[in-house]
Amino acid sequence: MEKIKRKFDVLIEQNKTEEGSRLFNCDKIELIGNEIFIYKGKELIYKLWLKSDKWESYKDVKEAMKDVGISIIRF
Repeated sequence: MEKIKRKFDVLIEQNKTEEGSRLFNCDKIELIGNEIFIYKGKELIYKLWLKSDKWESYKDVKEAMKDVGISIIRF
């Protein structure tokens, strides 16, 4: 399990849209197995499954996030 823990916003790129979605005031992102979990406090606010054929090859949560179009916007 890999995680990032601090205050930040998250930008999620989406196919066939001009702009992505933004999640405000997040404080933890975890990579567990083939899923990314994004939390605000103790509440899970977003869950994303990674590409099933590739998820074991990610070296850390940042690499997995980049591959699926998620980026952190720092405060």
